[in-house]
Amino acid sequence: MPIQEGGRFSPTQNIVSPGVFTRENDLSGLAQGVANIGGAIVAPFSDGPAFFPARITEVAMLEQRFGVADGVYYGPYTTKEYLIQQGVVTVVRIGGLTGYWQKNPLVVYAEPGYWNKNNDLGALTTASFMYLDSDAYTSNIILEYSSSTLGSSQTGIRGVTPSGTISSSINVQRATNTEVEQFLVSINWPNASNSSTLSASLAASGSKGKLFKIATTRNSYIFSASVVQQSLKVQPRGGSSEYVLANFDYDKTLISGVVSASIGATRYSLTYSSSYLASVRSYYNYLTSSYTLSGNDVTYGLVFGKYAANNMLDFSNASISSSKSNAGFVYRYDTSRLRLNGVVNGKFAPKAHSAVYYGDYNGKGGSLSGSVLYAGKQVNLGTVTTTNSSGANTYLFRKITGTTPASGVFAGRYYLSSSVQNQDVSPEVKISTAFNESSETVAYFSASMTSSAKISLDYDTTTFDVNGTLSLYSASVKSIRSTTSCGSSLQFLGLVGGSYGDFNGTFTSQDTSGGDPCNPNSSARTKMVLAVLNNTQNGSTQFNNRYEVFGFDTSTLSQLTSSVFPYKGLINPNENNYQLILKYNFANDDGTTSAGTYGYYDFTLNESDNNYIANVFGFDPTAGNPAKQVAGQKIEAAYNYLLFNDSIQRFIAEKTRPSAEGGGWKLSAKTAPETGFAVGEPLKFVDQYSTNLNAGDSQFSITNAYTPWIYSQKIAPFKGSAAAASTPTKFQLFKVHTMSDGTLSNKKYKIEISNVKLAGTVPGSDWGSFTLAVRAYSDTDKRPKYLEIYQNLNLNPESANFVARRIGDRYAYITFSGKIIEFGTYTNLSQFIRIEMADGLYPEVSIPYGFESYSTPVAGTLADIIPPVRYSKASIWSLAPGKYASGTVFNDVPQADDELASLYPTSSANVGVYNDTYQYFKPLPSSVNGINIDFDLEDKTWGTDSAKFYANGTGSLLSPTLSGSIPSNYDPVNESTYVRLRKFLVGFQGGFEGQWPAIPINIGSDITAGNTQGLDCTNINSPGSIAYKQAIAALGNSDEFDINLIVLPGIFCEQHSYVTDITINMCEARGDCFYIMDNIVFPASNQTVGLIDAAVNSVATIDSNYVGTYYPWVKILDTNTNKIISVPPSVVLPAVYAANDNAAAEWYAPAGLNRGGITTAVQVLDRLTHSERDTLYEGRVNPIAAFPGQGICVWGQKTLQIAPSALDRINVRRLLINLKKFVASSSNYLVFEQNVAATRNRFLSIVNPYLESVQQRNGIYAFQVKMDEQNNTPDLIDRNILYGQIFIQPTRTAEFIILDFNILPTGAQFSS
Repeated sequence: MPIQEGGRFSPTQNIVSPGVFTRENDLSGLAQGVANIGGAIVAPFSDGPAFFPARITEVAMLEQRFGVADGVYYGPYTTKEYLIQQGVVTVVRIGGLTGYWQKNPLVVYAEPGYWNKNNDLGALTTASFMYLDSDAYTSNIILEYSSSTLGSSQTGIRGVTPSGTISSSINVQRATNTEVEQFLVSINWPNASNSSTLSASLAASGSKGKLFKIATTRNSYIFSASVVQQSLKVQPRGGSSEYVLANFDYDKTLISGVVSASIGATRYSLTYSSSYLASVRSYYNYLTSSYTLSGNDVTYGLVFGKYAANNMLDFSNASISSSKSNAGFVYRYDTSRLRLNGVVNGKFAPKAHSAVYYGDYNGKGGSLSGSVLYAGKQVNLGTVTTTNSSGANTYLFRKITGTTPASGVFAGRYYLSSSVQNQDVSPEVKISTAFNESSETVAYFSASMTSSAKISLDYDTTTFDVNGTLSLYSASVKSIRSTTSCGSSLQFLGLVGGSYGDFNGTFTSQDTSGGDPCNPNSSARTKMVLAVLNNTQNGSTQFNNRYEVFGFDTSTLSQLTSSVFPYKGLINPNENNYQLILKYNFANDDGTTSAGTYGYYDFTLNESDNNYIANVFGFDPTAGNPAKQVAGQKIEAAYNYLLFNDSIQRFIAEKTRPSAEGGGWKLSAKTAPETGFAVGEPLKFVDQYSTNLNAGDSQFSITNAYTPWIYSQKIAPFKGSAAAASTPTKFQLFKVHTMSDGTLSNKKYKIEISNVKLAGTVPGSDWGSFTLAVRAYSDTDKRPKYLEIYQNLNLNPESANFVARRIGDRYAYITFSGKIIEFGTYTNLSQFIRIEMADGLYPEVSIPYGFESYSTPVAGTLADIIPPVRYSKASIWSLAPGKYASGTVFNDVPQADDELASLYPTSSANVGVYNDTYQYFKPLPSSVNGINIDFDLEDKTWGTDSAKFYANGTGSLLSPTLSGSIPSNYDPVNESTYVRLRKFLVGFQGGFEGQWPAIPINIGSDITAGNTQGLDCTNINSPGSIAYKQAIAALGNSDEFDINLIVLPGIFCEQHSYVTDITINMCEARGDCFYIMDNIVFPASNQTVGLIDAAVNSVATIDSNYVGTYYPWVKILDTNTNKIISVPPSVVLPAVYAANDNAAAEWYAPAGLNRGGITTAVQVLDRLTHSERDTLYEGRVNPIAAFPGQGICVWGQKTLQIAPSALDRINVRRLLINLKKFVASSSNYLVFEQNVAATRNRFLSIVNPYLESVQQRNGIYAFQVKMDEQNNTPDLIDRNILYGQIFIQPTRTAEFIILDFNILPTGAQFSS
């Protein structure tokens, strides 16, 4: 056969031997990429990547990536129904570009300090006891002995204070022989030893006038009434000895003073010289057994006197001058001392108030009764130790002394007696014997405090809230031994004093962080943010073109008064009911000021109440639509942008905590920024491009969420100075981004890193390895839901397991100019996330060991008082090492186990932290981190500054010296365990919708030019218009995005003409895409008068065969919500087109009963008459008609081309689109081929069969394809042009079927 161009052989080949030579030319194949081309849906979605065309092939993929249809946006409905029919669709999500600026948000915060209480003084009844350890009394009663001493002074006892001179009546007389004889009898004279010597001595002293009898009031009665003032006992009405305190025995008393005789000025001295007294400690100036007691009187019968001039002077006949005589007492006291230690359970007197009680006692304040709050109650008073507030021992001393012990240690007296009192036994034996011999009526141990002394109570904080100290005043105790049991106890009486009364409504601030918010004192107690209130949609009347909303300046917060005694009409800090007067005050652009009050909002911080702050203000920023505000109804002006529920519970638990226990809180509210409170705008999500989108991309446009940087373990530098080498460094490794954008992306996933192996322990690699898993945000530690797991990852860029290679790191976005910018190297293999590697280098030994601190959801210095994130160390649980992850806490403790619970952080009030942590998964106005710290598996959880950010427990699995730290150095014994322990969780933050969240999502009849599904498309410079322009510009690149249909559900040519115009222009420029356009918005009343004319008029000026429009709206059943919703035609028409293509082909009209049925429609919003359909069709608007019994269907297929031609029909335009796409895709493979006959024949061999198939399927009547030497002239060839001509006669549809029925007369003949 001859050698021809295009044959198998080249012209240079020679055929020498005759024969038959065969060859094959396969002309049956179709060009690649033509088989299935879908449309593009450009619309807002609730989720998914924004501003980048995404190709979707399954409904499950659509709903997973872009969210389900829920009645909010039209896009999900349109896309789902179209995808079911077509099998492929390109989705472009539209989002916000501007950000917003929430000015003056109202910050509800806890101010540190304490609530002041009224002082109170409550008397204890006899039902107050310290229960003792009968096996070791000395654990409760500590007795110490030392030698006796003598003291000399004129000190006596008066009233309740041991000071001053005795001023009670003193009777000084000469002692008579009678007193001498009585004394001798009392000592069993004459049988007593040395009785004759004593008798002679007394006789000699008496003959010289040196024996006196002194009678006075005994001092013990003072201590019998040690809780009295001005000699009045404290007792309840009706008279009772319930509060009478212990009596005392006084001996070893030295009597001092002078006795004046009637002979001149002669005096007898009743004391010794100081020198003599100091040296002769055992000598007394009276005989102990000579004193007698009678009631409150004491008589010293034989007191020895000393004559100042002549010891031997006889005053036997002299008389005593009482007016010039006086007597004081010098006491000898035993320095044995005693302390009490134990828990006292006391019962207060039953009366809260009584007129017979003095209103103030010794300056302590309060009522001498059973106290205001505890009257009649049996309570645990706490631990009693006789120590003073400075911690020095405050002792009870034995007996009465004239010399007060050293300041700060003297508390009172004790009495101890038993059968072993005079025996040489230990203090323990003396105490135990005294208690064992006591009974319910006889006490061998007793003690009494002086009124100026007090016993400090280490009070039970579950019972008492005391600002300061709680003390027991004027106390007395006595031993009690039960006759019915072996137990012993100390009965306590006295007065419990301190500021433990009712609150007085005032608060003392302890905010010592400093007045400068920019330079706070980091070690001080600081404010604690509990909630941040932002404007709801009600603030849309303030919202300006700078995207500012003005907040709540001048608002005030106050606590409501109580209705319950004893705080009725007063502030009760134990309650948590508040009133917020929500106001606004801001400057207008014209210089005027707008000010007013939204309303009065009562709320509580009790989570179980209906008026809980979360319920009163809610979380919906779109609440409070001013257009729907009902007169008299409370305005929904604010919502909880941030609500730290766990910190609120901590606030309640600690609110009234006294200063001594760490302090309490008071609820306050201020707007931020405010002088002295917060510096810097906390919620400013705008920049210079927010108001000039045509000049650049705002950083606050819609964006994805991301984790903090994942850090390495601490690694010592290999090079550098000694100082540098000694400081290990953590290296940034990578962070994880969500594939989806928007605020929802913050709470879709969490990242779990586990199975971390050290470098050098992975076979065949010098690098370490780890596992990265994507978990569902809503799962629990107990039941984790793994969406993706990537095992054996590493940080080696050369490895096939490099984390960025295995997961992917590419991302792209459409710039303000419509150009697609792409970043990253590796294809994204994950459906959910991508990786961003750190720019800096990291050592080869690096492995993931923690993460950077979370950024706070507010900026400025307000970030410093946001509750910080606290971390778990759950992976070190000894019962199941590595079962649960450390790091971020997302849920409650998964199992009931004490050790595990200790590895999860709680507040000081034992409240969890995960509700607070949730508030961090928000958009971020800045990268400030407040007081947060990095999470580090190596961090120690005890004994460091970082400890407060972790759980308190350290586990029992690791060595105590590690204090919860998981080593990053190789340990051959424990490494396999450490691998399991290296497991932590980290969340996402920073995802943002790109605009004010309070902007309503207007759909249906609420759509306006300024708000369609939350986007402003009023004009060319509106942010919504610019957003659509960016997406449409990107889709204009036909080389990158192959589409044949485009729909913008929610965009109407009547309202958003700029967007519809650029879409039409894009379709015409591409030449291969048809636009289904909506025309008008239907009113809520479904009133159709004038709407048909409006629909026609809205498209009257459009002249394009690349666009078609339909009327009216239809109602469909939303199967997800089981609601009937109204939607514009563009929502349902793409599915009709796709169903038409499946049943027939693109060149068939997607209209009529056969192929135009809208199966999802249940009703039309306007039932058209035949005349109305005519009006619409003449105006190039395709009717949607409802035919009883036959359903709802499309009843027209015109484009918006004005001039009549074949292209004024949709089926012809779509035929041309189909043919052009086929021919264009075929021609792509011929570009750069030789412009020779073989190439032209190849083209013809592809196109002709396809056109024949279209002809056979009724797409065209006839066709001709011409590409030969006649139209490919040498001039064209020289210009590198391959030129072809395709002539077609498109099939026309039968839209108007006319049937003539001819009536013939009877007998007429019908031709055969």
